[in-house]
Amino acid sequence: MDLTYSGDGSTWISGVAITNNSLTFNVEPNTTTAARTAKIYLNYVDLLGTVARDSLSVNQAKP
Repeated sequence: MDLTYSGDGSTWISGVAITNNSLTFNVEPNTTTAARTAKIYLNYVDLLGTVARDSLSVNQAKP
Protein backbone atom coordinates (compact mmCIF):
# COMPACT_ATOMS: atom_id res chain seq x y z
CA MET A 1 0.00 0.00 0.00
CA ASP A 2 1.07 3.54 -0.68
CA LEU A 3 -0.24 6.72 0.89
CA THR A 4 -0.01 10.25 -0.52
CA TYR A 5 -1.08 13.51 1.07
CA SER A 6 -2.08 16.83 -0.41
CA GLY A 7 -2.10 20.15 1.38
CA ASP A 8 0.27 20.93 4.25
CA GLY A 9 2.20 17.66 3.94
CA SER A 10 1.46 16.42 7.43
CA THR A 11 1.10 12.67 7.90
CA TRP A 12 -2.25 12.35 9.63
CA ILE A 13 -3.18 8.76 8.71
CA SER A 14 -1.54 5.78 10.40
CA GLY A 15 -2.05 2.08 10.98
CA VAL A 16 -3.26 1.30 7.45
CA ALA A 17 -3.95 -2.44 7.33
CA ILE A 18 -6.13 -5.07 5.71
CA THR A 19 -7.41 -7.59 8.23
CA ASN A 20 -10.39 -9.95 7.98
CA ASN A 21 -11.18 -8.60 4.49
CA SER A 22 -11.49 -5.03 5.80
CA LEU A 23 -9.33 -1.97 5.28
CA THR A 24 -8.71 -0.11 8.53
CA PHE A 25 -6.73 3.01 9.42
CA ASN A 26 -6.49 5.72 12.06
CA VAL A 27 -6.70 9.47 11.49
CA GLU A 28 -5.40 12.31 13.60
CA PRO A 29 -7.73 15.24 14.38
CA ASN A 30 -7.48 18.09 11.89
CA THR A 31 -5.89 20.95 13.82
CA THR A 32 -5.12 22.98 10.68
CA THR A 33 -7.21 25.82 9.27
CA ALA A 34 -8.01 23.98 6.03
CA ALA A 35 -9.60 20.78 4.80
CA ARG A 36 -7.13 18.07 3.80
CA THR A 37 -7.07 15.04 1.56
CA ALA A 38 -5.04 11.84 1.36
CA LYS A 39 -5.14 8.99 -1.11
CA ILE A 40 -4.52 5.34 -0.22
CA TYR A 41 -3.34 3.17 -3.11
CA LEU A 42 -3.94 -0.58 -2.83
CA ASN A 43 -2.32 -3.42 -4.76
CA TYR A 44 -3.55 -6.92 -4.03
CA VAL A 45 -4.03 -10.33 -5.63
CA ASP A 46 -7.68 -11.12 -6.32
CA LEU A 47 -9.34 -14.56 -6.23
CA LEU A 48 -8.30 -15.24 -9.82
CA GLY A 49 -4.63 -14.57 -9.04
CA THR A 50 -4.58 -11.25 -10.88
CA VAL A 51 -2.94 -8.20 -9.32
CA ALA A 52 -5.71 -5.67 -8.73
CA ARG A 53 -5.07 -1.98 -8.17
CA ASP A 54 -7.45 0.41 -6.52
CA SER A 55 -7.40 3.63 -4.53
CA LEU A 56 -9.55 5.64 -2.20
CA SER A 57 -9.56 9.24 -1.08
CA VAL A 58 -9.83 10.24 2.55
CA ASN A 59 -11.18 13.77 3.01
CA GLN A 60 -11.09 15.57 6.33
CA ALA A 61 -13.03 18.80 6.74
CA LYS A 62 -11.52 21.87 8.29
CA PRO A 63 -12.35 22.27 11.97
